[in-house]
Amino acid sequence: MATRAAVLALFLGLITPPVFALPDWIWIDSPATAEGVVFYHGFDADPARLKSAHLRLVTDFTTVKLTINGQQTGIAEAFEPVLKLDALPLLLSGANEIRLLGKTAGG
Repeated sequence: MATRAAVLALFLGLITPPVFALPDWIWIDSPATAEGVVFYHGFDADPARLKSAHLRLVTDFTTVKLTINGQQTGIAEAFEPVLKLDALPLLLSGANEIRLLGKTAGG
């Protein structure tokens, strides 16, 4: 049986309209290396035209460091409540990047 080493859920209201935003679960079937797993997404934004950019992150069996445009903005710990933050102040006009570094927490 495959080991579920990490489960990540990222809800990006700034990419998908909230009414259609569903969790996008990522399952890793084999144990990750000690360095962890990195997920990233690049996108263009115009913060002046956005009303909000709420981000929610939940993890299971994983600790995840969240970085927006090179600035560490939060850490979601395994089995903890949903990490919620307003990403709007961190967005740049033009190119942006969200990066997640996940390391298995065991369990």
